[in-house]
Amino acid sequence: MIEERKDKRPIDRIRESAMSMSVGTPDDQTPITEMIGLGGILYIIKEGGVYATQLADKIDPQRTNASVPNVQQRILSIGSSSELVGKTLLTARELLNPTFLPAGFDKEAGLTLALSALKDLAAMQDMAVNIEEAQKKAEVQDYRQRDRSVLLPSVGDITAQTKAFAQKADHVLQSLLGIAKLLYGEKAGKRGFRSLAELVAQQYGVDDDFSKFMQQALPVLQFVRNVRNCVEHPKPDQYVVASDFTLSPALELVPPTIEVVHPKTLQPRIQASVFMRDVTAQLAGIFEVMLAFLSGKNAQPFAGFPIGIIVLLPEQRRSPHVRYSYGTIMGDQISPIG
Repeated sequence: MIEERKDKRPIDRIRESAMSMSVGTPDDQTPITEMIGLGGILYIIKEGGVYATQLADKIDPQRTNASVPNVQQRILSIGSSSELVGKTLLTARELLNPTFLPAGFDKEAGLTLALSALKDLAAMQDMAVNIEEAQKKAEVQDYRQRDRSVLLPSVGDITAQTKAFAQKADHVLQSLLGIAKLLYGEKAGKRGFRSLAELVAQQYGVDDDFSKFMQQALPVLQFVRNVRNCVEHPKPDQYVVASDFTLSPALELVPPTIEVVHPKTLQPRIQASVFMRDVTAQLAGIFEVMLAFLSGKNAQPFAGFPIGIIVLLPEQRRSPHVRYSYGTIMGDQISPIG
């Protein structure tokens, strides 16, 4: 059992121990690329997964059982090679840095929100993949029956899956808004992202790039919110129709579909997998870019140098899908700093 070291923080001891552990499942022997400590847990990001690790003395603080081992658990089957991981958790790790943000910024709270958003986005992506796999399987099978009826394939309760998807998408919004509140206070989320957009326009001007971005993102953010309201609180003119596999009059197999009926954010009938893929990708992209704007607008001078957000060239990136970093002007060049 690992002896407690009084001269080290618990998370540092976990990090040291993790370096000597063989982290990963049999199907994921990819290298470790990042480590993030949150709440006494060290999250190890590999190219093919994210793992939570704890020391034995965290599980058994009183050391009542000398055989209690260190533990690791894969919490996500995607890692740093995934755009979702790069655009959320790893970009947050890069930008939510108290060294460059206002005094008192709660880095751990910000990273916890980013991890929560990543988990929701990963689950949303899995839902799309599951439906896609069901479609591929359906394409190669013959469902005709001798009595001239047809046994249609099914993805299960598509209505429940759509509701779960909408709820997770809305959770992503709340996590992102939570990060904004860490920098601008509760006023930034009093009326959701509309409050943040108004605050940004008032503080930086309507022609500012952040303000323009918020105006572009608001329709997507409002659409996601409305879909969540439609599945949780349907009304005669606001509801979602989710359909499993159906047979068309032309005897063609129609894959699962989703239709959103809403007076302001109508979504005509579309393949469920396409809908889920598109919403997941759009939210991940908005999350990434908004992190860059939130951090850049609140960046503080460092060692007398002005600090801002720069776009990293592929060869400058520590992680392939982390595009943004802090930078400063050095001579006639803009250089990354972090």
